[in-house]
Amino acid sequence: SVLAGTPEASAAYRKLVEGAMTGNTQAMAEAMAAGASVNQLDGSKLPPLAHAIASGNAESVRWLLAQGADFKQT
Repeated sequence: SVLAGTPEASAAYRKLVEGAMTGNTQAMAEAMAAGASVNQLDGSKLPPLAHAIASGNAESVRWLLAQGADFKQT
């Protein structure tokens, strides 16, 4: 796993959020394998689940919840 705060972790997190917004579950799985967390918050204090909800992406929402996303953070 990549340490939080490293450029690799940051890139993995961005990939997770982009996947959440577009419904790309493969990208989200790859991002998590690279060290991203489903409960990590971005600069606006929002987790990937909030981005999936805001994008109206039900598949992403279901996938993130199945991976342990905390819906209380949204």
